[in-house]
Amino acid sequence: MSEKMEYPYIELEQPGGTFYVTTMLASELVDRVEIKRRGSTPDGIQRNPDTKRISEIKKYALREDAVFPTPIIISCDGEIINTDTKTVSFTKHGSLGHILDGQHRVLGLQQLTKEQQAKFKLLVIFVTGTDVYSDATIFLTINSNQKPVPKSLIYDLFGISEERTEIKACHEIAKSLNSEKDSPLHNKIKMLGIKTSPTETISQSAFIDSLKPLVSSKGCFRAYYENERDDIILRILLSCFSALAKTFPTEWNSNNHLLAKTVGFGGLMKAMPQMFTAGAEQGSLTEEFFREIFERLRENLESRYLTLTKKDFQTSNDAMIKFSQLIIESI
Repeated sequence: MSEKMEYPYIELEQPGGTFYVTTMLASELVDRVEIKRRGSTPDGIQRNPDTKRISEIKKYALREDAVFPTPIIISCDGEIINTDTKTVSFTKHGSLGHILDGQHRVLGLQQLTKEQQAKFKLLVIFVTGTDVYSDATIFLTINSNQKPVPKSLIYDLFGISEERTEIKACHEIAKSLNSEKDSPLHNKIKMLGIKTSPTETISQSAFIDSLKPLVSSKGCFRAYYENERDDIILRILLSCFSALAKTFPTEWNSNNHLLAKTVGFGGLMKAMPQMFTAGAEQGSLTEEFFREIFERLRENLESRYLTLTKKDFQTSNDAMIKFSQLIIESI
């Protein structure tokens, strides 16, 4: 029988759940926790590791004055919490659970020898009975106001929620536009804000930041959102982007042009309410309707000797507004 290890805990009861606080030597902890990454596993919440940060933590841990006073938070199997003895109790082998916060500290400490790890007694907080949404909520609560967490990852984690929200609706639309092979935005969106392909030219956060106002209380897509007809929003956007890609094929498929980048996409979304109103009045929001607008836009650009490049549209909010105004003039 495997020898049991026991650590007394302090119980913290809060409105959102109960937490079990204890201390453990790094040498007894860091090799026994899992890291579930977003994109690698369906219930993953952690961002990709920052190798530079891990190296810096290792280097820091070797200093004589090194301290790690903040807790490692772990989602665990409730069986290791022994409420009779008020201890966290487990055998010397096997996983203790997966990390909700502290992955870089753990990865940095893993680079040390067991003797070096044993110098650090770590504050550890266990939480039990969580599902992936609870894990994501805890992760976001800790990290959403800290700069190192990419905004795209935060938006992606909101997509885990079973509750219907504006951000989740926008997330699902972005995911569909990016994944559908017939979509003009196929593989053009960096879904976690991390570029994995040369074709990805707009981040998920930029996409959602531009689309969300259209489904908000005063947005032109609000009625569809309230009636849970996100499929109609998706069809309108597909028609719009298909028309844009066919009208400006060279510009659409070139990384040197702004159309499929933040400036182009943001400008298009700023002009969408006016295009939507015009299309609704005509009873048409088809690809043909948008194609007529973009043909006039092309003529408008040519008459002013403007190209859809940084030469005439700097990557700034002013350029986004300038592009949206040109679209509006072409309706």
